[in-house]
Amino acid sequence: MLLVGASSGAADVAINALAGRAEHVSDRPLITRSAGLFSVGVVLASLGTGALLGAGLSLIAVFGVVAAAILALALTTHLTSAPLHLPPHDSAAETDDHNPRVPPTNSIAPLLAVGLIAALAYAVENAHQSWGAVMLTDVFRASPQVAAAAPAAFAATAAVARLTLAPLSRSHPTAILLGGGTLAAAGSVVLATAPSVAVALVGLVLAALGTATLFPTLLSRSLRGVAPAQHGRATSTIGATAYLGFLLGPAYVGALTEVSDLRGALLGVAALALLFTLAATPISAWAAGHRRMPGRRSPARAR
Repeated sequence: MLLVGASSGAADVAINALAGRAEHVSDRPLITRSAGLFSVGVVLASLGTGALLGAGLSLIAVFGVVAAAILALALTTHLTSAPLHLPPHDSAAETDDHNPRVPPTNSIAPLLAVGLIAALAYAVENAHQSWGAVMLTDVFRASPQVAAAAPAAFAATAAVARLTLAPLSRSHPTAILLGGGTLAAAGSVVLATAPSVAVALVGLVLAALGTATLFPTLLSRSLRGVAPAQHGRATSTIGATAYLGFLLGPAYVGALTEVSDLRGALLGVAALALLFTLAATPISAWAAGHRRMPGRRSPARAR
């Protein structure tokens, strides 16, 4: 599991770095669309694994199918992403072809700041993914089949939102961050105060719509000021910091349930979403401005 986790994390950084490079070249919102296909993969993998196990395949056989799919996709990525790779020590690795004034990311502080804001988004997202089904089971005594609808509805909604709102994440990032954070907070409140399973599912859908594009939008906005050759390093810094929220979000809800009930804990999730809404735009704008400070020159230009 340690090997799988490390490989998955490395692949996640590589995928986002390649998407960022492709977005830089094509000027299309590919980071958000990539995240949308990730959500599609979650839904397909969940349903597909259940179908294979239901058909009588052993667990080893199911993992074999998954491994074959991963290898096929990795080979496809390798063959199709060749134009996106920069040669080592190339001058393009140190400047931005579209904007030669954009320097490499010499300071890690702006990236860490964006990563901490993204951690709030991930905390809200994973809190709902991890506790949505528990909410239906513990509060409404829903059956396992009904409770399973919670994570499925969340992932499906996130996929649709990321694929449809991708253009706005690049053209109107501020609106996406403010609107998404507000919607995530509202969905959390609806879920926390829901009188029935149907209303609780509506709250989860609203929360999914709100959180779906937050991290991709922050990452896309942050990579615009980074030289192409440093996309991997910048993506890794932001992603690793943001993933702290993914880890701590469910634990945050669990800690709140010690002093309140699950409804009260979900109101605490709404507070995180509200904090994100207030902080995301000014901090990401500060980070972008910090990377574009005049007088900071790349080593190539200095020579």
